[in-house]
Amino acid sequence: MTSIETRLMDLEVFAANQERISDDLSAEVLRLNKRIIELERMIERFKNEMNETLVKPIGEETPPPHY
Repeated sequence: MTSIETRLMDLEVFAANQERISDDLSAEVLRLNKRIIELERMIERFKNEMNETLVKPIGEETPPPHY
């Protein structure tokens, strides 16, 4: 094999590895994006639950039984 053929083969191997790495990174970005969306939904549910359990404004509170 000539030097040019060897270099061309090395470049083809390098390009194939770069493509695989790019595909792997794209898949990881998609996985992380799904996880972020899931976590954002969980945070929103948590915030809503917290708002429901917080003390209500005095006008909305049920008076204690001795009133």
